[in-house]
Parts: sequence; structure tokens; C-alpha cells
Amino acid sequence: MWARVDGASAFHEGVMLRTLQLLLLTTAFGVFGALPGRGQSITGSIHGTITDSTGAVIAGVAISATNTSTGVVTRTKSDAVGRYAFPTLAPGAYTIATEHPGLTATVISGITLDVYQRATVDVVMRVGSVVEELERKISSLEASRGKK
Repeated sequence: MWARVDGASAFHEGVMLRTLQLLLLTTAFGVFGALPGRGQSITGSIHGTITDSTGAVIAGVAISATNTSTGVVTRTKSDAVGRYAFPTLAPGAYTIATEHPGLTATVISGITLDVYQRATVDVVMRVGSVVEELERKISSLEASRGKK
């Protein structure tokens, strides 16, 4: 019933081919199954809301997250309801900085992000400008020296 090909039956060749295919498929699943897939991540995220001192949300604020160990800076802007997100950051220590015309720049440091952590960092910005902040510092320095 089975014809011989080069000394082996077609049946045995088919079994050997299926066995080899199964072995290769099992090996591929074993190797690639151990790697993180698209559904898995080894990152964390930082998100929050930007408001002013009255609690009103602020849209269009430039926000940066700086990994203090690597110096890598990631940037975004707050949306129409003041929310922002850095969805895929490497674990580590971060500093968040915000800037917006007419508001004083805000810097929040000492944020530690772990794998799979979703950290909430809400930021309250004050009305003012960099010039105003500099004037306050100069006034404070002059007052400490006894000048006014």
C-alpha cells in the first residue's frame, strides 16, 4: 500500500516531518514565550492634573519628566481639562517641571517610579512670572543684608 522512496516509506517520512515541525514549534514557544510581549511592560507611568491656586484646571501647560539618573527628558502638555500623562517611563527617580505663560514655573523632585507603578502627581501653579519670582528673591536677599 505504501510506496518506498529511497529505502524509507512515505509514511515514516511524514511522521518524521510532523515530529520535526512539532519540535520546532515547541522550541519557538519556549524561547519567545519568556520574552515580554506587547501586552506586558516593564515601565511605570506618571499622570496628574494641573490647576491654579483656586483649583481651576489649566490647559496647555508644558510639562517635562526628567529621569535624574539618566538625564532622559520626556515632554508633554496638559489637555483641555488640565490632565497630563507620561504613560511609559522607565523605573527610576524623576523630577517634574511645568511652564506656562503668566504662571510661575513649578518643579517637583524626589518622585520614585517603580515597575508597573502608576504615580499621581498633581501640580498647583501660582499666578506670576519668572521675573516676579526673581524680584522676590532679590528683595529677600536685600532684606537679609539690611537693604530696602
